[in-house]
Amino acid sequence: MRTMFMILAGVICFAVLFFLSRYLGLGRYTPLIGFAVIWLGVTLISFYGGIRAGYTYSEELPIHAVIFAIPAIIAIGVSMRFVSDYR
Repeated sequence: MRTMFMILAGVICFAVLFFLSRYLGLGRYTPLIGFAVIWLGVTLISFYGGIRAGYTYSEELPIHAVIFAIPAIIAIGVSMRFVSDYR
């Protein structure tokens, strides 16, 4: 259940950055790059928390790879769809 909440938080984080950057008229790739940096940091902090809680690297790494990858793939897809000259 925690994994689903983390993935949902990632998608919401990207949505906020995406709409905020469009509202402020920032660059086309600003929300994607900003999201990748922020979400990687959040995922690494969560990974570190799991290690500190007693889980091993081999238990935490696949879960956190999914937690990072799913919102990142959604962010790339949305960016490709809504940025007209994405090449």
